[in-house]
Amino acid sequence: MVLTGFLVAIAEAVAIVSAHQLDLIRRLDLTR
Repeated sequence: MVLTGFLVAIAEAVAIVSAHQLDLIRRLDLTR
């Protein structure tokens, strides 16, 4: 049970980081 919650927390963190990276890439593309 604790392991699944830990994995879900990691998955959420990865999703947040990837979303931020996509946002940064879009901003860089707009500034070019």
